[in-house]
Amino acid sequence: MLLVPGPEPSYRITPEVASFLNAHVGAGRTLLVICTGILPAAMSGILDGLRATAPLGIVPIVKQNFPKVEWTERRWEVAA
Repeated sequence: MLLVPGPEPSYRITPEVASFLNAHVGAGRTLLVICTGILPAAMSGILDGLRATAPLGIVPIVKQNFPKVEWTERRWEVAA
């Protein structure tokens, strides 16, 4: 399991981080994101086509910026 803690909301993913996250998930391993840790996950594209959530205050922002993700307004979500 890889734990992705929440970075500052202004964080921008690097190609190396995106590649690392994609390789981890692509190998069938579990990813657990906390708070704004959803941002690097969404930026990497690994959530495209999946159900996910974010801190409730930024759900409108992530819905606008990452429309390929099925965003919910819940406290937690299992994107399987």
